[in-house]
Amino acid sequence: MDISGQGLETLYFYNKACNLRCRHCWIEPGFNSAGPGALTLHEVEDLISQGKKLGLQAVKLLGGEPLMLPYIRELIDFLIEERIGIMIETNGTLIDDAIARQLKGADPFVSISLDGSNRKIHSILRGNPESFDQAVAGVRKLVSNGIRPQIIFCLHAGNRHDLEDTIKAAQDLGASSIKINFITSMGRARDIASERITVSEFIQLYRLYETRSYDGIKVQFDIPPAFQSVTSLVKGDNLGTCGIKGIIGVLSNGDISICGIGNIKKDLLLGNARSHSLESIWKHNEILGMIRTSVPEGLGGVCRRCMFKTSCMGRCIANTYYETGSLFGGDRFCTEAYELGLFPASRLL
Repeated sequence: MDISGQGLETLYFYNKACNLRCRHCWIEPGFNSAGPGALTLHEVEDLISQGKKLGLQAVKLLGGEPLMLPYIRELIDFLIEERIGIMIETNGTLIDDAIARQLKGADPFVSISLDGSNRKIHSILRGNPESFDQAVAGVRKLVSNGIRPQIIFCLHAGNRHDLEDTIKAAQDLGASSIKINFITSMGRARDIASERITVSEFIQLYRLYETRSYDGIKVQFDIPPAFQSVTSLVKGDNLGTCGIKGIIGVLSNGDISICGIGNIKKDLLLGNARSHSLESIWKHNEILGMIRTSVPEGLGGVCRRCMFKTSCMGRCIANTYYETGSLFGGDRFCTEAYELGLFPASRLL
């Protein structure tokens, strides 16, 4: 099957190691260890060079904790030299002055997790009270070097009351935006079902905060576009799209998947970088072919009828697969909202 028409835009590189054991993490990383067989710097550089031939524009470094990579500084230098865009999603605890200075000239997009305005609330999910002070210090180091990071706030029952204070804290720290995430049931989050915010509550909070404005910081909800107001859609202030057709995920041992879902769903592994070229997987893999031909027109459930399906692309088909066993079964958030009578009828075709 030749599916070579789609260019590779972003490579997601996941480090399997992490210095925290967050209770909601969907990747389920190892604690302080990436496990055996981790890719070397040379192998990662070779993958990126392969990606450039396919149109690669950016690399997103995730975890676990990406700053635990033993060659993180060398990798950042390589990306800068190759003029590849840099995105980093981190818990912020390992950002030091050297990393902040190194990133200064790269114009990176950095996201740092902050799940509360104080140590007690932040550590409900993160488990380590010191991680709050370390994350705050990391934000300050970046800001002092001209990098205004995004704050990621994972909303749950234990920090819902603290959202306003966390927005203000992010504002005071100099963050560019705060992204409010809906916690799914993937990975470790399956064990905190009683603490998760419901779809109905998340929609209500979005509607409450959508009418508010804050100086110098954007407040963004990771909510599907079908629920966003016209004003919000025009501004593009909120999220809800994935870009699944232009990304690929590389795990720390070289396994390749559609994104990070390969960490917990091995049947979505597409091959390994040590035995397959990136080009062969990108152009000829059957699963990628199905995604490119079935999204969005082949989406099922309420997604099939949604007027935003061509931009939303089913939102997160990895989560859909985790929940239903089908990549194209329809987004779980939207499906639940539809079943509750909360899906806007005006957004259905």
